[in-house]
Amino acid sequence: MKRKEPDWKRAYGPVPETYAKQFEKTLSELKGERTVNMKTAMRTVLIAAILLILLVGTALAVGSALGIIDFFEQNYGMTPSEDAAATISRNLATTDDGLIRFTVREAVYDGETVRALLAVEPFNAQKYIVANDISDIIEIEDGKTAEECADEYAQTSGRTILTLADTWIDIDNAVNYTSTSCTARDGDAVLSYCAISLSDESPETVQLVANAEILDDSVNTLSFSLDKTSASIRALSPHEVTDGGVTILSANLSQTPFADYMRVVYQPPGISFEQIAQTFADDATYYMTKHGMYAHADPTCSGMANAEAATYQEVIAAKKLPCPICAGGDMALMAGGEVWTIELLDEEGKAIEIAGTSGSDANGSIAGGTYSQLIVIRSGSLPDGNLYVRFTAPDGTPYSPILLK
Repeated sequence: MKRKEPDWKRAYGPVPETYAKQFEKTLSELKGERTVNMKTAMRTVLIAAILLILLVGTALAVGSALGIIDFFEQNYGMTPSEDAAATISRNLATTDDGLIRFTVREAVYDGETVRALLAVEPFNAQKYIVANDISDIIEIEDGKTAEECADEYAQTSGRTILTLADTWIDIDNAVNYTSTSCTARDGDAVLSYCAISLSDESPETVQLVANAEILDDSVNTLSFSLDKTSASIRALSPHEVTDGGVTILSANLSQTPFADYMRVVYQPPGISFEQIAQTFADDATYYMTKHGMYAHADPTCSGMANAEAATYQEVIAAKKLPCPICAGGDMALMAGGEVWTIELLDEEGKAIEIAGTSGSDANGSIAGGTYSQLIVIRSGSLPDGNLYVRFTAPDGTPYSPILLK
């Protein structure tokens, strides 16, 4: 994926020339920055390529700090509305264990997506430094292990490197959701931006647990809650609209300060639960939760908790899908063999720019042959006239547009 260079001067305004040169140097060294692992439980795994920004500590001296809006702009390549900043809650919870200080710096929930910014920093910056990987702080010398280099660094600098194994957020009262995260450095702190898309429900309040795990140490947790911000939600189409074998079950538009979301629920042709269920072995034991989408061979797959053992017959009766990670689920089969794509069109037939999607058929976001795709559009950019959706078959053949509005 081609890296999009951020317009940091626009975002942070005039800065001293020495800082500008250092920041440009930092950006040029960002080629190797990595996305941290995601934690998911009882939901679809979604791997997102998210651009990372590394903000040097001197940025704080000129009155700017990296926030949710910065990550959002880099992820989607668009700016939210001016009202978005006012919906963000700040400094929701903090804890420390003598090694690190763990803080939920910012968070917002707009009914479709929870966005949170977590900060992990050393409790004593004179003794410790936090990093995603030892190589983020020091160069690993040839012929030496990372641990040996870290020990030498501690002896010469007086600071021990604390490796951040993972940061993630769980939602207690959501049925299904997908979670992605990426990291950046802000002075002594490592920031983790988590974006969590709810798949099935949109509760008025979400109960969340933020987690930070230091390698070879315990997991720090923070519990907090978020109320849904105001949004305009309306249905766009009647049920059972069929075009070329694709059936639209529903389409709903949610307009928020961060983005406009359109969720299209549909069924592509040529797929059935019976076909998918053939993956299960009738003599095996599986594990599932009441509201989870998948049946698992591993009772703790992807961090899943409180799963109950189930027989083949119970899995089939519950309409569970075979987990693609541990139970041999075939993502190609669950996606109808190949990928169907969706376009939004205005009443003149022109394509409307889409900033991103999640839960698409390419990721197997289905239940019993029903797909739910969330389309993200720039806030307030939808035309006033009619909206149409157009499906394109796996062979590239576009079908006739269907009126949604």
